[in-house]
Amino acid sequence: MIYVTKGYTIKEFDTQEKAMEYIQNDMTNQQLRFEKVYDHQNDKMRIIVFQYFTLYTETYIIHENLDLRR
Repeated sequence: MIYVTKGYTIKEFDTQEKAMEYIQNDMTNQQLRFEKVYDHQNDKMRIIVFQYFTLYTETYIIHENLDLRR
């Protein structure tokens, strides 16, 4: 299982591709211009930060384990 954390919300997906599709849809549903400003991946998780033109940011954490502690 793959999990996506955004704020206090955790969603579960079968594959990383479905998780990325969810993130893309979540961002485009806001109908605001945005760009990816940070994308870092290690062996256990991936952190992606998007920034809207209003300077507000959204952070998504993609992980395989519910325990996010190192």
